[in-house]
Amino acid sequence: MKTFIKSALVAATILAPVAMVSTDASAVKLPKVYIATCEKTFLQIPNTVALSCKGTSKFIGNLVWQTWTLTSATATGVYHNGAATTSGTYTFSGTASKKGKTYFTHVSGAGLASTTLVHP
Repeated sequence: MKTFIKSALVAATILAPVAMVSTDASAVKLPKVYIATCEKTFLQIPNTVALSCKGTSKFIGNLVWQTWTLTSATATGVYHNGAATTSGTYTFSGTASKKGKTYFTHVSGAGLASTTLVHP
């Protein structure tokens, strides 16, 4: 029994930086990394991510998060580019900090090359 408990504690320590995200995000403690919004706020696990704040219709919506770590996050969703849409997997990466918050700076995936995210 002691060996099992030690193994569980070691596994929990090794896996701690990685959070698997479910639909009930309040049950998961995520690493303190955010996505900046056009309103200059910071969100974790948003449903929609704007790719521009200049009135264009470029965004990724219907996001279902798979992972969220200190260095990257992945989600499935739908990329909207005007009238065109592309469904797929999207990876958020690169980080910067402002106002004491670390946030992802880039996204890549189905239908788009590496794209700079909104900066606060």
